[in-house]
Amino acid sequence: MFRRIGTVVVLGLSVLFATVALLLVRPQPMVEFFAGFVGGSLWIFQLVFAAIALLLAGLSLRLERTPATSTRLARTGVVVALAGAAFATAWRELASYSRRTERITVDGTPRVGTLYLPRDGGSERRPAVVVIHGSGSVKRNAYHFLARRFAERGFVVLNMDKRGVGDSPGRYFGDDLDDGRVIATRVRETRAALEHLRMLAGVDSARVGVVTISQGGWVMSSMLDGSSPARFAINISGPAVSTVEEGAWSKWTDELRDHFGLKPPPVPFEILEQRVKTVAPAGFNPRANLAAMTLPSLWLYGEWDSSLPAKASAEILESLRASGRPITWRMFPEANHGLFVVRGPNGSRLARYAPGVWDTVFAWTRRQGITRATP
Repeated sequence: MFRRIGTVVVLGLSVLFATVALLLVRPQPMVEFFAGFVGGSLWIFQLVFAAIALLLAGLSLRLERTPATSTRLARTGVVVALAGAAFATAWRELASYSRRTERITVDGTPRVGTLYLPRDGGSERRPAVVVIHGSGSVKRNAYHFLARRFAERGFVVLNMDKRGVGDSPGRYFGDDLDDGRVIATRVRETRAALEHLRMLAGVDSARVGVVTISQGGWVMSSMLDGSSPARFAINISGPAVSTVEEGAWSKWTDELRDHFGLKPPPVPFEILEQRVKTVAPAGFNPRANLAAMTLPSLWLYGEWDSSLPAKASAEILESLRASGRPITWRMFPEANHGLFVVRGPNGSRLARYAPGVWDTVFAWTRRQGITRATP
């Protein structure tokens, strides 16, 4: 009896691990982010879970010493099939692109990153992007969920650790942005990364740009006046308001306790959108940099962003667009700071992207001539 119970338990665990490995083939974006935040690549977790599933399946066969039956073989076959599918699909990224460690020097200090290199396309020169991180001492693996989407679309991608973060030595400069020195440091880092990227074999220097998220938008605002190698920018939830305006908004929405907007803010967004108009721009203010942009940029916002005033930022961008700047922006209903829909009638606590986010991004790159054909 005990042997029979043990067999059932072990087989159940085997099915569980195999199922998780298979589900990671198309993970929710929050799962990707936190897998990277922990430090591992998602496909490594897949392979580990699939291997555990197979080992447990084998153990279940050892525990049950009765002659083989069709039922026994069938249930074990289900585990093997699940694990096999997970093994096969775990290598999808290796079929799309390779990765290697890349090093550059900024202000005399090394920076370490990951370079994503698409495998197909032969000798054609490719578009390329530098990923500009958001706030915090977050390792580059946490931004794999962003980098891989561009690598799978044929971009060469450079994803760098900040100074003092991950594998990059030095002292992390923090997130005190009001005097502009942190932003200036990050701008120098990004320019160095862009220069490095545009000199790589196989990169089309006329199609080199940046992909930014959150705080990276302030960095990006200095990239598109023609003085840097960046020829375009794609911006996820990047502020067009000042640091003081953004800070007031974060305080009112209680962002520190609910960064992902799982609950409505203490005060309705409609009221906060009027209140933020009474806050004078101060601290680091990107408006002058934005007004000087001459190269194309795409800005994506979530309607329910608790980290920054998305509609106020969109109003600034719309004014610039109306004056002739090559700016495109889009607001996604019910989406939060990461463009995930986590509450409301279409929400998921595991987080899913708002419908149309990535279609919007790559339709824009085709219109701009950055990507020349649908992959």
